[in-house]
Amino acid sequence: MTATITALLIPPSGEPRTEQVEPDDAEGYQAIVGGPIEAVYGTTDTDLRAAFYAHSDSIAAGLPINLIATALWKRLNRETGRNVLRGTVIVVGGEGPSDADVPILVTRMARTLQRSLAAGW
Repeated sequence: MTATITALLIPPSGEPRTEQVEPDDAEGYQAIVGGPIEAVYGTTDTDLRAAFYAHSDSIAAGLPINLIATALWKRLNRETGRNVLRGTVIVVGGEGPSDADVPILVTRMARTLQRSLAAGW
């Protein structure tokens, strides 16, 4: 049996949710985001690293901007510039050479951002 990790899935609309996924499973991640993946990274104030996996050709695929994932990524990486994330985004921990459980703090931040956006902030 393959060990799984807890990942945060952030759809472009709707609420972020956690799911069990196989770590470092490019094919599984591609199935979730709907195409080839690319990774971008962020770090919390307490030095927890997060990897964001998104569709690598999201503009050509016509995927909608993911406001929650983009806001979370920008909060964890101040050097994102004007870049945005599109489509469904997978967030996992990145404490070493292999994917790990998404930090609980990152999951809480995503849910707080979702509530803020839903309230019209």
